[in-house]
Amino acid sequence: MRTRAAAILLAATLAVGLAACVPEHVDRVVPGTKLTIAQTAPVTSLNPAVLGQDTAADAGLAALTGAGFWRQDAGGERIAQPEFGRVHVDGEDPLTLTYTINRDVRWSDGVPVDAADLFLAWAAGTTHRTGGGTDADGLPRTRWGTGAGAGWGLDLVSRVPRISADRRSITLVFDSPVADAETLFDVPAVPAHGVTMLGRPGDAEGPEAAKSAFIAAVQDGDLDWLAPVSRAFREDYALDGDLTETARVTNGPYVIDDIDEEGTEVTLRVNTDFAWGPSPVAERLTVRAVPDPRERVRAVVSGEVDIAASAATEELVAIAAWAGGHSVVVGTALEHIDLQTAGGGVFDPATYGGDVATAQAVREAFLVTVPRAALLAELVAPLAPDAEPRDSAVRAPSPVAPDAGEDADDTTGAASDRAEPADPSRTGKPDIDRAVRLLADAKVVDPVVRILVPADDPRRAAAAETIADSAAEAGITVAVVVRSEWTTVLTDRPEDYDAAVFAWDADPSAPIALAAGFHTAAAQNAYGWSDDRVDALVSALGAERDETRRAELLAELDAAVADQAWTVPLFDLPVLTVWSDAVEGVAASSTADAVLRGYPAWSPAGGAGAAPARAADGTGYPGRWDSVSGR
Repeated sequence: MRTRAAAILLAATLAVGLAACVPEHVDRVVPGTKLTIAQTAPVTSLNPAVLGQDTAADAGLAALTGAGFWRQDAGGERIAQPEFGRVHVDGEDPLTLTYTINRDVRWSDGVPVDAADLFLAWAAGTTHRTGGGTDADGLPRTRWGTGAGAGWGLDLVSRVPRISADRRSITLVFDSPVADAETLFDVPAVPAHGVTMLGRPGDAEGPEAAKSAFIAAVQDGDLDWLAPVSRAFREDYALDGDLTETARVTNGPYVIDDIDEEGTEVTLRVNTDFAWGPSPVAERLTVRAVPDPRERVRAVVSGEVDIAASAATEELVAIAAWAGGHSVVVGTALEHIDLQTAGGGVFDPATYGGDVATAQAVREAFLVTVPRAALLAELVAPLAPDAEPRDSAVRAPSPVAPDAGEDADDTTGAASDRAEPADPSRTGKPDIDRAVRLLADAKVVDPVVRILVPADDPRRAAAAETIADSAAEAGITVAVVVRSEWTTVLTDRPEDYDAAVFAWDADPSAPIALAAGFHTAAAQNAYGWSDDRVDALVSALGAERDETRRAELLAELDAAVADQAWTVPLFDLPVLTVWSDAVEGVAASSTADAVLRGYPAWSPAGGAGAAPARAADGTGYPGRWDSVSGR
């Protein structure tokens, strides 16, 4: 167990009682306090707006180092930050929104956060400042790498935004309605003046001159001038070498003290000027990458780490019982099966000479063998008895997080406001007879389905085994494809698999976040999915601002996706949050990577309630570390 200095213990013990009574937007920092938090993966970039640098670890760090008009808590709920600024809907026809940043909001180098930064968010988030010829790779010289698509989201702001005279406001006029316009736009994680000085060193004398030059170039559409700035935006914040001081500028509750080249450990100290969001309590944080869930929980139990979260298993919950505290909730991540339709495999029409109907029949046959109820009973019910099968592929559940400090047995439960089933006939039980009929009618004999699962993931390995047993009853052979680089295989090697079992963690407060992934052109669509009706419904959802009509469209989309036999939703992943005796006020996390969002509630504890010491080899725990059952 970690030792702590007596003076710090006394200061923390006295301060915790006071901090409990202090509003979170008042300075609540306790001098000398430090916490260590485990993430699931290393940080790859300080600019999570760039595709490929937008991992959950990158977003998690940004929750500590960045601030904007909104923030999300550990449970996934989106919370407005009026201390930072406000969003005002000026009109609906055309849809017009004004974003205003409060005075005294500053980057960590002391430069004001203002409309130049919002201009950067617009330029990088649209296609309207992309182009200017091609580079040696045949790509646009000015490109931002954010995945912006023509006619989608922020790209519907085709007119150059208006900037107020005091440069604190920016007004966006949308060409057509957008469902989630209020939350679609925010301050980027990196400052306009920093990106400009990185991209065009020596061109501007100081941050204000850099911002003015950037604004002028965006207003004028000067793509030649913007080309090196867009390159800096894409490349200079990635952890592929030493980060300059300019690249480390942030505007959140914490600033970066140190970060190793691999992103496995980041040390942070409190931003003493921060007053435009919830005040932290711990003065210093260390964010450490611990990819293995078992090692992550063990690190908390042993005192090496203070807070961590993981997809829950019986073994991990049993181990977590030896920590200072833990909770289990049904989170917001959707576990599901997606089918690859363009890799030349068993679900690809090309395998059957272009016969679309035959490929769909085989997809349907496999999906109706999936034992959803058995998977829920086997993998979720022991941890969350009230959980139900997930019946909607497109509707996110409402985020739920119980009060911290309770044991898992008292906090286990399903999230409220679950979506109604897209197909009421779904019982969660396999329909083997139907699968046999579908294959017979399609004249397909003994199909083989390759299921992709991540390496070192016992839960998904168990799920694949259960699915294989059920599919075998219909004459379908399942081969499990285990890959450590499974995300690369998923997106870049469609020929290597036919089905994938994993989770989507769409923003539960964004009404169409899951739905958008089914469009032909969606960045998440790595399977060759394409259907005109589905595309039309996704597009309609993107423009629908009325909640009642949006719910109707989501129901239609659910049915349309089910008709295509592309995917089957399984369940919402239960999430284990565990903390040491060194910290109090830890909120249950909606996903393993959302734990860092809970920083405002963390308070250093007085050290009471420490668990008994345990041997390094794991003896004295509720099971050896190589135990499968946790007993």
